[in-house]
Amino acid sequence: MKSQRARWPAVGKKLMRFRFDFERRRMSVVVAENTEHHQLVCKGALQEILNVCSQVRHNGEIVPLDDIMLRKIKRVTDTLNRQGLRVVAVATKYLPAREGDYQRADESDLILEGYIAFLDPPKRQLLRH
Repeated sequence: MKSQRARWPAVGKKLMRFRFDFERRRMSVVVAENTEHHQLVCKGALQEILNVCSQVRHNGEIVPLDDIMLRKIKRVTDTLNRQGLRVVAVATKYLPAREGDYQRADESDLILEGYIAFLDPPKRQLLRH
């Protein structure tokens, strides 16, 4: 079978990665899309991502992540959680292209792009104990 990777165009070069850790409950990569800007893409536990977001992409528009929007998100994701689904959020931020390292402090004022829900059943070994 041919690799599915060939179906997706390359969008940039990965410059940096902040590995997932259980304290932050998120991970990020910085991708060089062109010489003018780089994009930070962050994924992780919904609440941890919401804590570093100031805006949300809603119906194609970037709007403030205010209390009304937070309540809408919480209502939907609480329903997903009650159905036994795990929710992972994705957020982004454009950064000026620069030489050198990016810092975890760059994981701030992100735009919530969305979230995905998936079934993550307990491992068999955990069920035995």
